[in-house]
Amino acid sequence: VGDVSRKTLMDINPWGNAMCVVEITGKQLLYVLEHGARSCPESLGGFFQISGASFEIHTYNESPVITDQNGNFIGIDETKEPRVQNVLVNGEALDLEKKYTVAGSQYVLTEGGDGLTMIEGATVVAKDGLPCDYDMLIKYFTEGLAGNITADMYGNPDGDGRIAIY
Repeated sequence: VGDVSRKTLMDINPWGNAMCVVEITGKQLLYVLEHGARSCPESLGGFFQISGASFEIHTYNESPVITDQNGNFIGIDETKEPRVQNVLVNGEALDLEKKYTVAGSQYVLTEGGDGLTMIEGATVVAKDGLPCDYDMLIKYFTEGLAGNITADMYGNPDGDGRIAIY
């Protein structure tokens, strides 16, 4: 509650990560989502935030994700049911063979940050001239929201319903 300054926004998002756009397959995207859902319903800093998509996380299924001792993705245990199901991208079922463009930080998308080794070597579509993450946040706050955040906009801690957790 109250005024939010540029300093406040930089304090909550201090990294200054360079951004990029990469192209990955639907299968890689599914693995990214599985990796992020592996601890759900517990919080995980590496939970991939997406737009233009919806999916379900079936927490009653044991995570099929295999990681190394550092939390880096190694693979999927195909003998286990997936936690992530019914993925839709722009209203259409995820196609495992199709190429999708994904925007995010270079740290995550090109350097394997948050353990996302399944997308190492992804084709970089854009990276030069893109703003860093905190500049994007500040621009969204000042221009997109006109400096006003309301409970109606962001008061639901469960989000807007694109990710269903069972």
